[in-house]
Amino acid sequence: APAAKTSATAPAPLLFTRLTFARGVEQQPSLSPDGRSFVYVSAFPGDIYLQRVGGENAINLTADSKEDDWCPAFSPDGQWIAFRSEREGKGIFVMGATGESVRRVTDFGFNPAWSPDGKELVVATEGVTGPSSRSSRSQLWRIDVTSGAKKQIPMEVDGVQPHWSPHGRRIAFWGLPEGTGKRVLYTVPAAGGDATPLNDDNFFNWNPVWSPDGKQLYFASNRGGSMNLWRRPIDEETGKPLGEPEPVTSGGQWNGQLSISKTGAIVYADWTTSSSVERYALDADTGRIAGPPVPILGSSREIWAASLSPDGRWLLMKVLDTQEDLVVAAADGTGMRRITNDRFKDRSPVWGPDSDLIYFFSDRTGRYEQWRVHRDGSGLEQLSSTEGYYSGDPYPSPDGRSLAVVNTGSIEQSTALLDLTAPLPQKKTLRSLPLIDETHGFAGVTWSPDGMQMIGWSRTATAYESGVVLYSLETKKYERVTGAGNPIAWFPDGRRVLYRVKNSLLAVDVQTKKTEPILEDLGVGVGFVSLASDGRSVFTVRSDEQVDIWILGAPEPTP
Repeated sequence: APAAKTSATAPAPLLFTRLTFARGVEQQPSLSPDGRSFVYVSAFPGDIYLQRVGGENAINLTADSKEDDWCPAFSPDGQWIAFRSEREGKGIFVMGATGESVRRVTDFGFNPAWSPDGKELVVATEGVTGPSSRSSRSQLWRIDVTSGAKKQIPMEVDGVQPHWSPHGRRIAFWGLPEGTGKRVLYTVPAAGGDATPLNDDNFFNWNPVWSPDGKQLYFASNRGGSMNLWRRPIDEETGKPLGEPEPVTSGGQWNGQLSISKTGAIVYADWTTSSSVERYALDADTGRIAGPPVPILGSSREIWAASLSPDGRWLLMKVLDTQEDLVVAAADGTGMRRITNDRFKDRSPVWGPDSDLIYFFSDRTGRYEQWRVHRDGSGLEQLSSTEGYYSGDPYPSPDGRSLAVVNTGSIEQSTALLDLTAPLPQKKTLRSLPLIDETHGFAGVTWSPDGMQMIGWSRTATAYESGVVLYSLETKKYERVTGAGNPIAWFPDGRRVLYRVKNSLLAVDVQTKKTEPILEDLGVGVGFVSLASDGRSVFTVRSDEQVDIWILGAPEPTP
């Protein structure tokens, strides 16, 4: 038989090459315009490193800063790096390509992206490293690199992770349509105006980046099952799509955070995560944690939350693999089973006081609303039917008659109360708690055992502030209890509150303001922390993350 002919026009096969090999997290890469070097962040946040493509000796460019530096971006000429830093009052900074001449450009902003001429940056008011969690309604701003002059890009939609098109005509970004959980890709004229959406689905679509010729928009999405890289043909002038999305990579648990050089090479982060739930015992005499944690269960999927039922018999978890579902297991970790199993985003599950009903919020109506379901998965019930800004994290009152919900996007609706005894048609308007002051709202975390007080955070329209804040439902007044830390839960005595400062756990007496250490160091990888209702155990979710930088491009021709 004659030999098969090879087409002279067949495209060269793509080559995937791993660039970093250290144990731990290396992420947020930005490729130099010539494709010969890249910068990235070690851990998150942390320091910014420079490394040659094909080399292994990384240079720490921000070693002189004790604060966190992240979101690096190479300038179009490769001479400068813009980045977000928490140093010197925080904001967007620029430095030379090898770390010299650091200066602040502006006192706000995240995820900076350069204009094609290198004279401006576009930034968002909320920083993101992934598509799962959002905390505010973000705006886009243009910043003059030399003078620091700023002007907002007028548009009607939320926007994060902006990226300038190669000819400067439009800016790509992604955002959340009001009241929904959708991740929509948009482009908008650089001067502002009507934003053009590129999708209308329930997948996680994020991290849009223009191709060097402006004819393709690359992005990350889980539309194929796992999180991978995609691209879609686009008209740079109008921002309208010219075809359907097509996959660029295959396989892997999570690929994203992409950057493209002028040569067309693509770097991205490859993320592998496993999770475990652990239990710490609180000493009855000292009130402190003395021993190591006891593993309850482990999983190759991501676990976002874990809490023990009030009767101590059941463990409630939120998991993420190809979808976000709620899972229940016995207190010892056995018998795990899903109680929701669908493409909807089911989030922030909490136990009701009866150890049977589970409260959560979900986008199963097309926008986020409050829901509850029985522990066995039966009796799914919608609890709210709201308008405007959507309601997020739910916290049921001790008597089961009210639900405190943290609303997103406006401090005027930072926390509101939902009457669980009212029928659904009457639940369009939530009763908002008063503001702390003109610029700060209250994001409640949990009720006191007697239901007369709440602890939570102080928040503005764009950010949560560190520290424990107490609200009295009787006096309707606020009181700051600590100047730092994240509130977690009340102890059963109704006076002490468990809170977290960085990687330590502490307890504070809300009357005397006296603090006591509970655990000095949680160790590596602990995200979620919860307290058992009897105050005798702390449950944590620990993640083991391995993140490396890879480069995608056609192989070099053989000489």
